[in-house]
Amino acid sequence: RLAVSNENKTIVISNLGNQANYGARFTGNTAQDLRAYVHWENPYYEEIPAVSLDDFIPDIQIDMVKIDIEGYEPFALQGMLNLLKKNRPIILAEFAPSNLKIFGKIEPQEFLEFFTNLDYTINLIDRQGQVIAYDRNIDQLIQDFGTYQTHHLDLIFLPILLSLGEKSESNPVW
Repeated sequence: RLAVSNENKTIVISNLGNQANYGARFTGNTAQDLRAYVHWENPYYEEIPAVSLDDFIPDIQIDMVKIDIEGYEPFALQGMLNLLKKNRPIILAEFAPSNLKIFGKIEPQEFLEFFTNLDYTINLIDRQGQVIAYDRNIDQLIQDFGTYQTHHLDLIFLPILLSLGEKSESNPVW
């Protein structure tokens, strides 16, 4: 079993101790990093190896990425930056501002800027399954987040189509 991070290292995951949401995991560098956020009885903490996908699968063609790791997304995305630039996959990601701040060590706006700086558009999948295009309007999405009265939103990041043979040299903010 492997996790994805910004570098090859050992990380810690916790199951939160919550049987109602067994699939949820918090991720950090140490169990101590996570203890303040795990409030259920009998949580477990497990050290697991993590890899940078740029190192682990540098020559694999990827068309789509689905990422929902409870705020640890920035670290995983940093570890696949070259793959994202080279392959320009569609990316489905959870957007949970509070988790991004705590576990991703990043402001929600910076998380979204990572994608727009790589020439991606932002699209929201609402609770009815409708796709709402935000293009690159980060401020509007952050403003609208409060109206949804939820902990997280599901987003689709689509690469802006480039002319045949044209490459984007945008750099992310991280």
